[in-house]
Amino acid sequence: ENEEVADTLHCLAMTLVSTCELDDAASLFERALAIRKKKLGAFDLNIASTLSNLAHILQLRGNWATGMKHCKEALRIQRMTVGDDSPITTETLECIGRIHMDKREFESAIQCFNQCISQGKSKLQR
Repeated sequence: ENEEVADTLHCLAMTLVSTCELDDAASLFERALAIRKKKLGAFDLNIASTLSNLAHILQLRGNWATGMKHCKEALRIQRMTVGDDSPITTETLECIGRIHMDKREFESAIQCFNQCISQGKSKLQR
C-alpha cells in the first residue's frame, strides 16, 4: 500500500467520524497510520494528523491512556516540524487537556488550556 491509499483511508475515516461511526473510523485511522509510518518516516505532519484524529476518537471512547500516548506523539512531531505557535499544535494540546479533564486531572487540564491560550495570544501579537 502507498501514501495515496493512506490519504484515502484518512479521508474516509474523517467522513465516518462525521457520521458517528467511530469504531470503523478508528480502524481506518489505524490502517492509515501504519502505512504513513512505513512510507513517511517518524516525523511527518500527516502522521501527526492521523495520530491526533485517532486520539480524539479514543478520548471519546474513554481509552484515555492510548489517546494520550497518540496525542503526545503527535505533539512531539508538530513541535519539531511547525513549532508551538501553530494552530495544529494548539489543537493537539487542547485534546491533551480534554483527556486530563475527562480523567478528572483538573490541574493538568488547566495547564494545557492556559498554554493553548498563551500560544493563541503569541500568534495574535505577531
